[in-house]
Amino acid sequence: MNAMSKNIWSAFILLLIGLLGCAQGSDRVLVERIYPAYGETWHYTAIERYRIRGHSEHIERLLYLADERGQKLSMNERIFVLQSDGSYKRVECCEGIYTAESQILALDGKLILALIKKRRDATDCVAYPAGMPQDEQLAPEHRINWVLFFGEYDPEERAFYVRDFRARLGDSARTSQLDRGTDWSEKLNTYYYSIRDPLICDAH
Repeated sequence: MNAMSKNIWSAFILLLIGLLGCAQGSDRVLVERIYPAYGETWHYTAIERYRIRGHSEHIERLLYLADERGQKLSMNERIFVLQSDGSYKRVECCEGIYTAESQILALDGKLILALIKKRRDATDCVAYPAGMPQDEQLAPEHRINWVLFFGEYDPEERAFYVRDFRARLGDSARTSQLDRGTDWSEKLNTYYYSIRDPLICDAH
């Protein structure tokens, strides 16, 4: 092997090592909570998974629930959204910058999923970004697209069933007060859940 070939081969090996190192990324625990709900105690864990694939970044949030018996379930593939015919469609969660903000809350003795997803990827019922019922009629470059959905956990089915969304903006003074501190997203989603509206499924 001549000197030039050796240099090319060495450069290739270094590039490959660099790409493999980047692809490994990192996982970090974002949230660990003990939630009382449905007469039991639940252990909720949210893990952020960060990867670099080629020249693009990839972020995902992994949501786990464990019951009192220690049975741990991944919730990312246990989410079902109401459709206009009354059925439920399984949807994926939580990959990408926006959907990775999805989270599980304990409210009023229930486990509630706050799911951020595009309406067309979730349901054929009517839902829209808060205060923007005309969003899908706008030119594509002006659309927000992302909707905040809410679903309740069913302990028997061990899955979340989404039937509501955040339709209204809410009180701006109150949201401004809540939008601070390390748990700001939990406080805001708790408030948005309190003013939620059901999916509009009778318009089809």
